[in-house]
Amino acid sequence: YCNLKYATTLLVMLQLPATSRGKGTVPLATRQQIVNVTNVGKLSQHEVAESFQVSRATVRNIMASYNALGVVTVNQRGGLKRKIIHEQEAMDAIKEMINDDCSLTLN
Repeated sequence: YCNLKYATTLLVMLQLPATSRGKGTVPLATRQQIVNVTNVGKLSQHEVAESFQVSRATVRNIMASYNALGVVTVNQRGGLKRKIIHEQEAMDAIKEMINDDCSLTLN
């Protein structure tokens, strides 16, 4: 059993590009491999996390999402999405503000 576990870990590590720990989105292909290795049942989530160089929470969350939805997905990360305003739109908005109130200044 120990040799099989070690061989499975090596096989997983050889198939993957090296990744660094830290914030970031785990690629879809890596997520699929994490699900496949975890579902085989030879490695614990802790061992899978070490093999893929991700946190145990990441493995747990990927598996929870997979178990709930039945598919492997990459969710969009949160945060404020800034609206991009083109130069002409900005100029039109400034002109409209000035036309509405001539006493506006840049101060």
